[in-house]
Amino acid sequence: MRRMENIRFDLSGSIQRESVFRFLGCRENSPSYETMCAEYKEFLPLLYEKVRPRAVMGLFTLDAGILEGERNAGSGSREKKTALLLMVTLGEAIQEEIDDYYKKEDYLSHILLNAMADTYLFEIEKNWKPRLALYCKEKGYGIVQRIEADPNRHMRLQKTAMEGLEAEKRLGVKMTEGFMFSPVKTVLYAFVLSEEEQEYHMDHNCEDCPSYSGHGCKCEKKL
Repeated sequence: MRRMENIRFDLSGSIQRESVFRFLGCRENSPSYETMCAEYKEFLPLLYEKVRPRAVMGLFTLDAGILEGERNAGSGSREKKTALLLMVTLGEAIQEEIDDYYKKEDYLSHILLNAMADTYLFEIEKNWKPRLALYCKEKGYGIVQRIEADPNRHMRLQKTAMEGLEAEKRLGVKMTEGFMFSPVKTVLYAFVLSEEEQEYHMDHNCEDCPSYSGHGCKCEKKL
């Protein structure tokens, strides 16, 4: 089963300097703090000008193994599960700006603008989550698991989403041979559904995050 859903999401957002600096580990006693503050102020209008957030969503029936990921022991499972796939992207323009600073070897600006874009992508989750939750409630679904696709684990899931969501046509998103999204500031979420409407597990889980290590994940620093 595959059903595209033409749902409009409010993807407008804003970021706070404290969240970006916490993500970067930049404190007031850091040698680069004053420089970062000045650049942050300069970059903020640029960020809002260049981000082009868009999203597409679809309802799928998938083999459990696709959702579990290639490196999991149960990745061969053929049990069928209903899943909501959501792809969110910030578009190409902001990535071009980030890459341009790297090419100019202005690495401090590159790191800062990259972190600002990551923070924005994380922050707009506050806008699309309530709309997605309402959709599930209206359809009689509960959410039993949230999966954030990892290119090292979820290659089949990403390929399924690219084709099933018509990501290139609808969002302008492509996928490289290494299963990386282009534009890079693109995230794929899979929400495993059930008929237990009271189930609600759609919040970020640091232990399931692709960036998780024994000391937490990069998203945790933005919470």
